[in-house]
Amino acid sequence: EISASLTKSGWKALRYTQYNPSAFQFLQAGDTFRLFHSEQERYVSSDEMNSVVLRPSSSNHQVIGSNDLWRLAFASNEGGIACWGAQFRIQHVASGRYLAAGETKDAKKTMLLLQDSPSRTCTFKMFSTVPSWNAASIPRHATVQIKHSLSGQYLQCEKSDVSPEQEIPLALFHDLDKGNAFTLRQADPGEVS
Repeated sequence: EISASLTKSGWKALRYTQYNPSAFQFLQAGDTFRLFHSEQERYVSSDEMNSVVLRPSSSNHQVIGSNDLWRLAFASNEGGIACWGAQFRIQHVASGRYLAAGETKDAKKTMLLLQDSPSRTCTFKMFSTVPSWNAASIPRHATVQIKHSLSGQYLQCEKSDVSPEQEIPLALFHDLDKGNAFTLRQADPGEVS
């Protein structure tokens, strides 16, 4: 909408992002997705208790609920295509809160929590699990390792023998376990309001 008034206003139009016709192939600011841990066959999820866990999926890996929906937001508050190594925030769609580093339990791990407002403890970077040839942009269905920008720790679960119905807590660890990678699974537009 454009105002044809002769009165000057304080509003200014700025371009949010560059148009790119092939952008639909890549993860972008504002995209809603699920993080699927292939090795544990579970989705990253959260609930009202502020805990971040790997929640079991159904037997055929179908989605169970909306508590495992996450949205990408750049730390710079800009739009556009997500690139490997760029700083971003992961917002929990159901609560509107941000994934963040919480209390440090010991020298090896830091617990995760959801935080109301974005801060430096909410910034992460994604890294590819497979070598790519000069690809700067993150594909929509990439398998990634997630690193906390401030602490340098990686998002992981502890290896444990748990029943298929049991949730597994997630934390940030200094030593990267290559098996702790997450597949980005785009949410259907109808699931997100």
